[in-house]
Amino acid sequence: MIVNIDIETRSVIDLTKVGVHQYAEGGATEIILICWAVEGGDEVSCWRLGEAVPPQLVELMRDPATIWQAWNASFERIVLRHKRPFPLPEIPLNRWRCTMVAAAAYGLPLGLAPAALALGVAEQKDLTGKDLMRRMSRPRGAQNGKPIWWEDKERMDKLTAYCQQDVRTERAIAQMIQPLSAPEQALYEFDQRINDRGITLDTELASRSLAIAETARERADQRIDEITGGAVSGVTKVKMLTDWVRQQGVDVDSLSAGAIAKLRGGELPPEITQALIVRGESAKSSVAKLESMLAYASPRDHRLRGLLQFHGAATGRWAGRGPQPQNFPRGTVPDPGSYIPLVMAGDIDLLELLAPPLEIISSLLRAHLVAGPGKQLVAGDFNAIEARVLAWLAGEVGLLDAFRRGKDPYKRMASSIYSVHESAVTKAQRLLGKIAILGLGYQMGAKKFVDTCGNFGITIEPELSAKVVSVYRDANQDIVRFWTALERAAIEAVKHKSAASPNADLCFFMDGRWLKLVLPSGRCLRYAEPDVVKAETPWGGARDALRVWGHNSVTRRWEQRQLYGGLLAENIVQAVARDLLAHAMLRVEQAGFPVILTVHDEIISEIDAERDPDEAIHAFELAMTQKPLWAQSCPVAVEAWAGERYRK
Repeated sequence: MIVNIDIETRSVIDLTKVGVHQYAEGGATEIILICWAVEGGDEVSCWRLGEAVPPQLVELMRDPATIWQAWNASFERIVLRHKRPFPLPEIPLNRWRCTMVAAAAYGLPLGLAPAALALGVAEQKDLTGKDLMRRMSRPRGAQNGKPIWWEDKERMDKLTAYCQQDVRTERAIAQMIQPLSAPEQALYEFDQRINDRGITLDTELASRSLAIAETARERADQRIDEITGGAVSGVTKVKMLTDWVRQQGVDVDSLSAGAIAKLRGGELPPEITQALIVRGESAKSSVAKLESMLAYASPRDHRLRGLLQFHGAATGRWAGRGPQPQNFPRGTVPDPGSYIPLVMAGDIDLLELLAPPLEIISSLLRAHLVAGPGKQLVAGDFNAIEARVLAWLAGEVGLLDAFRRGKDPYKRMASSIYSVHESAVTKAQRLLGKIAILGLGYQMGAKKFVDTCGNFGITIEPELSAKVVSVYRDANQDIVRFWTALERAAIEAVKHKSAASPNADLCFFMDGRWLKLVLPSGRCLRYAEPDVVKAETPWGGARDALRVWGHNSVTRRWEQRQLYGGLLAENIVQAVARDLLAHAMLRVEQAGFPVILTVHDEIISEIDAERDPDEAIHAFELAMTQKPLWAQSCPVAVEAWAGERYRK
């Protein structure tokens, strides 16, 4: 039996700042409404704060055959576990199903309202009740130090109707899509255990770092105000700084890291150079990251929980939540750990003599995550996994050979770009070769490659960019053919409503309103409402093109887009890399390394401090490199480390 459930809560704690674990554990949080609907019935039952215990609810929670289904089920699971205002039995993790995650596997938005709109279900979310829900979840005031709540009958009736409609909408979506497969459901449960474990924050270092960062930001704001004669009041005032630069006679459209690097590569007036230097050194996310980490840290054990979103991307990859370790900036300061004593001492003046303080703190962000008492961290990272998977799927022999024989494919590419022997390739040339190998595999053009290099602080001319793209495609013709084969197979599957395979590892087919792509693991990617249209070519002709509907992460809208070979390759490669990571996570867990976090293609575990680190590293790498049967010929490589603090 399946029961759909939705709950409403209230608290003086801000859920959006602390995450569900902190929110649920907080003594000021309480459940004010539970709505549920039993499979096969139309009635949505309710319990309100202050009412008697509903016997049916207790019986359903106690029944081991009852499955509980919710949108973002981790919220209901964790809140119900910590906040049981009456004797409700705890529902085990294996009896929870997340409709949101199942919808994400279809490429649908993670929001209930946009997912319902995208599917066109009859039961849509009550958008008018959302503001009421937010108002009732927070105090309307305080008296004698105690919160005053919105809890009159009229508002509670409206909130009840809102919650009941959420249940109906969630159930309608669940009826339109398939639940997670058994392996994916098991992986979801594993993900929830990882989120429940969490990783320890060095709260003392975080507090000292935040103080340094805030002081450094204040000094940077004062400095840029002085340089610009009061025209720009702070380093975060991007529009003000852009306008000021233009007023000085310099044409600029953006102040991204790449744009600043390009500007500084030319001749600029000294004051503009100084302002851009201050902006570049100070435009860090350190302050916000540190504030989020401290807010997420449990006062009980200083652990950050709920940092992962299972199936956060349509490819199945994990996304970050809260402090989001997935987008910690790349460190620019060598050996950042050596600065920890100065940070702990609060000596910002000495730090400024060594390096820009905000760059130091930004480079130190990973080091704030540490092993718990009596523990050590062990982590392993897949090396260039996307480039390896792409070469494997496309059958790119030369690149595969370089990976399998332990050669340096980045030097190999740089050698071709600069027409020099591999032994003569410089560090800067190798970096460009690396960006080419990792960035051009998805049909990127010369213009975008210029921008991509800019993100790495590298300025290249359009002529060199065009040459790099040409050299890459000439050297990797099987990958170029792979793009074409993918697009042709997808179009064929849609046009003829038949299975079509670009190679022996992949297969497209139509399933109702969805174009499905079967991956080597057996998992499927899905594309909604595919349609073959005629698209104009650059040379004036017309050709078949494939359009699908999907969630645009930039506009946050459900909209139509063109699906071309390079984009399909990117989706497939990232999905396969995710499946390899998921398999490795399960393997290291089975090998005695409890997983506490995953960041991109990296797995972080926590083990006893007494365990020999060299032995642990060897065992960890061995577990990560044991590939599933479907990927035995894929040339994966892993590099692991052990230590007290997280590092890159």
